[in-house]
Amino acid sequence: MLGMRIIAYTLALILTAGTAVPASAQTNRARKPVSEAQVVKLIPVLRTLAAQVRQSRLPVGTERRLDEARAARIALLEDIKSRKVDPREWIEAHSVQAVLPPLAEYSSIVSRLATELSLRPCAVFGFGIEASEIGQAKLRGDREEERRLVERGIDRSDAQLRVDAVIAGVRRFYLDRRFSGFDRESPFAWSVISPDSLFTVTLMEANPYHAWGSTGLPSGPVLEITWNEDSDDLPETGESLPSLLKRLGMGDREFLDLLTALVVARHDAHNPSRLSIETNYQPESEEDRQVFEEFSTLVKVRTENVALYRRYNRMLDPLLDAFDEE
Repeated sequence: MLGMRIIAYTLALILTAGTAVPASAQTNRARKPVSEAQVVKLIPVLRTLAAQVRQSRLPVGTERRLDEARAARIALLEDIKSRKVDPREWIEAHSVQAVLPPLAEYSSIVSRLATELSLRPCAVFGFGIEASEIGQAKLRGDREEERRLVERGIDRSDAQLRVDAVIAGVRRFYLDRRFSGFDRESPFAWSVISPDSLFTVTLMEANPYHAWGSTGLPSGPVLEITWNEDSDDLPETGESLPSLLKRLGMGDREFLDLLTALVVARHDAHNPSRLSIETNYQPESEEDRQVFEEFSTLVKVRTENVALYRRYNRMLDPLLDAFDEE
C-alpha cells in the first residue's frame, strides 16, 4: 500500500507539473475516460486524504473549534448511518428550499450509502424507470458505445424518451423555482446550487449506486439533494488511507491513475487551449500518423474528463486545494 507521504508527494508532483502528465497515464490507461462511478468511488478516499493534510496544518488556537465542528459532523453522519436520523428529514428541516418534483421516489437505503460516500447528508430519489442503453453507456464512460447507439437510433427509443421526459420535467420544476443555471455539466448529469446556497441538486441520467451493490432504486435517472459543506469543516473519519482503499476495493495504481486524470482535467478546465488539435494536419510518415492519432485519442479522453470534472468541481476543487501548499 502507498503510504500517506508517498501519496501526498505524488499528488504534489502532479499539481506542480502543469501540462506534464506521467508517462503511465499517457498510455493504455489514458485511452479511456474516467467514468461517473469511478469519481464516486474516489471521492471518499480523496476526502480522507485532504482532511488529514489540512489537519496537519491547523494554526495554533483553531484546533479546538474545528475539532468541535468535526465531532458534530461525525456524530450526524453516525446517526444517519445507524438510522437515528434520516438524511431527507434533516435536509428539509434545515432549508425551506429543499423541495421535490412530483413522482420523486425517496430511498433511505441509497441515501445512507450516498451520505457515507460523500460524508455529507445526501437524499437520493428515483423515478421508477430503468436506464436506457445510452444512459448505461454514459455511466460506464463508454463514449464509443454511446456513439454506436446513437447511430442505431437508440436515442429515439421508448426507453430513452422516458428518460428524457423525466430529465426535462425535473429541470423545469427547479428552474420554475428560481434554481438558476440548471444546465448540463457533463454528458451524464446536471446540477445546480439552491438559491440559499445550502445544498446542491444533482440529476443523473442513470443510477451510479448500482455499482456499489445498492438496488434500492431502479437503474434509471436519480435525483440527489446534497448538503453543501463548510470548507473549514472537513470531517476526519479516523480511518487510515490504506485501510480505506482496501475497504473500497481500490488498489494503489487505480487510485493514482484516477487522481492523475482528475488533476489533469482540472488544469485542462482552467486552460482549454491545451486541448486544441490542428484539424488540417497532414502527417508526413506512418510514424507521424500514429503519433498524431495517439495524441488525438489523448485529447479526446481529456476533453471528456474535463466535462466530467466540471460536474464534480464544487466537490473536488476544495479537496485538491488542500495540496497546493505542498
